[in-house]
Amino acid sequence: MLSASVKSSQKKSVTMMTSWVQPLNQVRYKRTKTKGSSGITPQTQRIITQLSVMSARKKQPKMLKLSKEDLIKHQTIQTAWNTYQDILQNERQTMLKLQYNKMDEAMTVLKQVAPKLYADANINESGKVFPMEMRIPTDYPPRKLWYYDYKK
Repeated sequence: MLSASVKSSQKKSVTMMTSWVQPLNQVRYKRTKTKGSSGITPQTQRIITQLSVMSARKKQPKMLKLSKEDLIKHQTIQTAWNTYQDILQNERQTMLKLQYNKMDEAMTVLKQVAPKLYADANINESGKVFPMEMRIPTDYPPRKLWYYDYKK
């Protein structure tokens, strides 16, 4: 008797819920109008879109509208900055060339003095990913300064 009254109350609540909840029907219709483009076919619109994406106009910053005096100042500063950057680049290149020449000279001296050491220094380590000899850089010195039992 008790279970029958519970079932009937559940049926009433279900019927009450379904009476005010409508089933959801979504329909997708075919697009008939295009956005903003009147009378353009989809193929033409596709071509326009591709050309606008590929154009370099959007990738470049807009030109500043400066007076002649400000434009001359801007160009002067820009050329001075480029000259300074060229000087720095040339200094770096000369330093690297000097370092390379010194290393090359040291290797030729090593080859003449000790050919076995030269051969050991130039062994191809193709499978080596990270050198075991290198210590991980930290802010503090290591607790153990030297590994006396290190073996390769």
